[in-house]
Amino acid sequence: VDAVCHVPYCAHPSYTQGYYDRDNTFYLEWDKISESPESIQAYLDDDLPMRALAAAKAARSALGITPRLQALLIRLYNSVGLCGEADKELQTSLRYLGLEKISLFQKLNQEEALGLLEAMDVRNIGKKEPVYLQGVRCSDIFIIHSGTFEVRRDQQRLRIMQPGDIFGEVGFFHPCTRSATVRAID
Repeated sequence: VDAVCHVPYCAHPSYTQGYYDRDNTFYLEWDKISESPESIQAYLDDDLPMRALAAAKAARSALGITPRLQALLIRLYNSVGLCGEADKELQTSLRYLGLEKISLFQKLNQEEALGLLEAMDVRNIGKKEPVYLQGVRCSDIFIIHSGTFEVRRDQQRLRIMQPGDIFGEVGFFHPCTRSATVRAID
């Protein structure tokens, strides 16, 4: 099942932890300015990069590590000259997502890795749920972060996949219908 939990994009940590005071102007102002990635960009447009960085870090505290948010945070660190912090965040992101162990991604420079993070989404797939079905048109590529998945063609199991395995690459490079079904088994 895809995640259905909704947390405002840049909700202040005390809001997400249940300490929100509706009458407190600080939190009301925080909600107003940090409801979307555009508000972080607004800080940058107003030449307030440290506030943008604080909003992005608060969003990460509330939402956890997500690829697009990590890319934004890394870009913000670079924009304020904190390149060492940007490198640490990039390594944290790649390690968390399991990408550091995949040879395809080991030689990416920072800009290429950021482009990858900005294009990624994390999907939570429930037990027995298909990632995609045989015969369905799909052009996405998938990297297994956790769990075990099976590949079936015409009801016959072809392969078991584990974290770090990549699939869907043929449809990614040459959009076509999927030749097999991929389903979570645990």
